[in-house]
Amino acid sequence: MRELHEVWKFGRVRLAQSIEGISDEQLRWRPYEGGHNIAEILYHIAGAEHYWANRIVGWPEPTTEADRAIDQAVIMGFLREGAFPIPETEFTGDAIESALGKAAGRIEPVFLIASEEMLSRPITSPIGDTVRGSEGLVRLAQHASYHTGQIWLMRMMPTFPTT
Repeated sequence: MRELHEVWKFGRVRLAQSIEGISDEQLRWRPYEGGHNIAEILYHIAGAEHYWANRIVGWPEPTTEADRAIDQAVIMGFLREGAFPIPETEFTGDAIESALGKAAGRIEPVFLIASEEMLSRPITSPIGDTVRGSEGLVRLAQHASYHTGQIWLMRMMPTFPTT
């Protein structure tokens, strides 16, 4: 899993570069009505990492409202219809940095020390299919990179706020 860890780390470095210096206004900007903003994409990334870490390790379901919301951010409004679970009041650079940091702190050790039991554990993925923990890490390793491209595309749009 160390190779996947390297892919994940590379994606996280590029993600950080894509949001460097971004304002809260820019985080909240939508390219079109009903489209995702950068804040939602970032919470979605954090949600994916939180989701997979919890399930691969076998931790119990989230018990706090905040943990349930971040856990659902990978699914709601992205993979399933429904309201995005994080309130817009949390669409700030500080709140998002905290969520991404917490998610990284959960998933990074999984890439490095997951046991064979964890890697072979059957898990319902966010898209609904059942995969082993190792397959979840394969999907997750490139996830931030995929969305980093979307963020750069949004930042280059002519109507993207300049401040």
